[in-house]
Amino acid sequence: MHAINAAIHGLFIGLKSEIHIKLEWIATVLVIALGSYLKLNTVEWGLICLSIGFVLVTEYLNTSLEFLSDKVEPNLD
Repeated sequence: MHAINAAIHGLFIGLKSEIHIKLEWIATVLVIALGSYLKLNTVEWGLICLSIGFVLVTEYLNTSLEFLSDKVEPNLD
C-alpha cells in the first residue's frame, strides 16, 4: 500500500511542478473528450489508451532523469 501511495504522490508532484506534464494531462482530457464525441470503437480506445500511457510514462521518466541529473551536476544545463 505504501508503494501505491508513493506513486500517486509522485504523479501529483509532477503535475504541480512541470508545465509539460500539465499540458500532456490537458491533451489527455481533450483526446478522451474527442474520442467520446467521435464514438471510437474498442480497438481505437485501446490504442488511444496505450498511446496516452506511453506519452505520460516517458514524460515522467524524462522528468525524473532531469531531476536526478540536476542533483548529480547542478551547474550544467
